Amino acid sequence: MLNKLQRIMEKVRKSNVVDKDLINEVTKEIQRILIQSDVSVTLVKELTDKIKKKAEKQELPKGVSRKEHLTKIIYNELKDILGGEEYKPRIESHDVLLVGLYGHGKTTTTSKLANYYSKRGLKTAMITTDTYRPAAYEQLQQLGQKINIKAHGHPQEKNAQKALKKALKETEEHEVRIVDSAGRDNVNKELLKEIKDIKKALQPEETFLVLSADIGQTAKDLAEKFNEEIGITGIITTKTDTSAKAGGTLTACREAEAPVAFIGTGEKIEDFKTFNAEKFVSQLLGQPDLGELLKRVKRATEETEISIEDLMKKDYNLEIFYKQLKAMNKMGSMSKILGMMGITKKIPQEDLQATQEKMQKYKYILDSMTDEELREPKKINKSRKERISKGAGVTEAEVNELIKHFNRSKKIMKRMQQGKMREMKGVMKKMKGKNLF
Repeated sequence: MLNKLQRIMEKVRKSNVVDKDLINEVTKEIQRILIQSDVSVTLVKELTDKIKKKAEKQELPKGVSRKEHLTKIIYNELKDILGGEEYKPRIESHDVLLVGLYGHGKTTTTSKLANYYSKRGLKTAMITTDTYRPAAYEQLQQLGQKINIKAHGHPQEKNAQKALKKALKETEEHEVRIVDSAGRDNVNKELLKEIKDIKKALQPEETFLVLSADIGQTAKDLAEKFNEEIGITGIITTKTDTSAKAGGTLTACREAEAPVAFIGTGEKIEDFKTFNAEKFVSQLLGQPDLGELLKRVKRATEETEISIEDLMKKDYNLEIFYKQLKAMNKMGSMSKILGMMGITKKIPQEDLQATQEKMQKYKYILDSMTDEELREPKKINKSRKERISKGAGVTEAEVNELIKHFNRSKKIMKRMQQGKMREMKGVMKKMKGKNLF
């Protein structure tokens, strides 16, 4: 859906004239794409009727062209059916219950949500009450190790409510406790009773239904059923990056009057954010999300301890280069970073993948270097290159390639030091310490 909508908007931007024929063509294309993406026919018809009615009005806002006017109308109408405002999470002490069926990513979402709250300064615990699925506790433990958050559970206890009560005693000092409940293949009496018992013992402030984006319109029925039987405060939609039906799932939740709280946007634990209809529609229509990019830059540079002072040092070395590389990795995949800049569609996917793989190889090479070599790259001679290449599992040619890349970066830093990029330094200094969240 994303690429198809972007192509339509590209057609609008390149059109010489915006007339009734173009408006009809665009709205028919939008109808076709949304219906293929599992958005309900009724909602699609309502949306496109509104677009046509508003676009065909002769009066334009002052200083706005017809192309800009049509683009803004499409943007606003899509934003409205997806919920409008950004979800505002609780950044305070509270308990969270995650519910849902098998295969929708509840356990992975537990770790992503725990990481989200932990990064915002809240002491967070993860609890599993899934005594039904084999190795559920072990899976949560492994995920917890990646983010330094302990997983609590009692897999030997077959009663979910009793297992929860034991874990709650262990986590009394935590500010946020996230409980991962068991799932089933479908909504049945056994599942609903178990979740109701857990909810009664936990008394959570938030109860999130976890839904995979690839179920499309089925999301509406599930959201309505769980809301009626359990009472949910919001929905977390997973796999929005891989499913063409993500828009269908999100609109289905909207129709069920269940707000989408968070979305999972990739496999990494960091690929998780609050749902913002404006940003989601901006991405659908090929508009840049620079605000999110700035947040990622700030977060990545803080976590890797890289600073403007590092970059401006005269003795710029591989140690600083390594920090930059780690900051890039923290920001996510190349496609995500470029997507926030609105230029993903201009670069072939295979080139993005090759760049990502190259960055990973560079990391292996740098990991194989000694502290002395990182600080004094000139000491890396042929014998050292042989040792480094063997340690990293790469060729000497790839080690040479990294060093060439580093030397190019060094030249850029030298120009910065000579004052050719003083404005950039000034902007970065002003940003330092500011809260972008």
